[in-house]
Amino acid sequence: MKKLILRIDLNNIRNEVWFNYFLEYRKFVERFGAPTLGIEAPFNNFIDLLQKADDTLELIRKSALTSDVTNLDVRRDNVFRGLKAVWKAALVAIEDDIKAAAERLGIVFDHFGNLASKPYSEETAGIINFIQELRSHYADDIATLNIVAMVDALEAANNEFEETILRRNDEMAARTTFKIIELRHEINRCYGDMIDRIEAQALLEGKDRFAEFISTLNANIERYKQAKRTKKKTSEL
Repeated sequence: MKKLILRIDLNNIRNEVWFNYFLEYRKFVERFGAPTLGIEAPFNNFIDLLQKADDTLELIRKSALTSDVTNLDVRRDNVFRGLKAVWKAALVAIEDDIKAAAERLGIVFDHFGNLASKPYSEETAGIINFIQELRSHYADDIATLNIVAMVDALEAANNEFEETILRRNDEMAARTTFKIIELRHEINRCYGDMIDRIEAQALLEGKDRFAEFISTLNANIERYKQAKRTKKKTSEL
């Protein structure tokens, strides 16, 4: 049968790109009317499946945002702020050795800035490097300020946060990856069924009723194909 609608590979694209394609397809169908296009039943099934895909992708998007992770992030932020407060207080200490040590540590604190305000992954890496710098080049100074235990506590809090993130992500990935793959296959099949029905009707009944929809959909498919070609060329440079 002659293909009136362009075909697009919906298997080898990222989840978000795949989902956005079908959001746009849904808008096209709703604009022209599923009954008019003769696909009311499969389109209703498609809508249900698309909502399930949206819910599953939302879980993937938020896999790291759990209460445990949030609480652990607050904990390490508080330890870092406490450490910084002790350092700032030491800058105005009356003891010359403490003040001098604090001034030297200022190089490290100024360089890393407010780690507690950074995004999760950036803060985790920043704290690791911050602690390594303190222990490697300023061990005597942190001992002078009596903050070795606080540095250890920051490392422990950061490690626990990172381990929890990885564990939560692994658990969430195990639950959601298989589900989204299944949903993608179901939605792709449903979409293919709708496209075949529209083409069959257009060939049997004439193209006039479907011409504008097919033209609109084909233009969008070509846009996605062009974006994919451009991305491939860029990656090859």
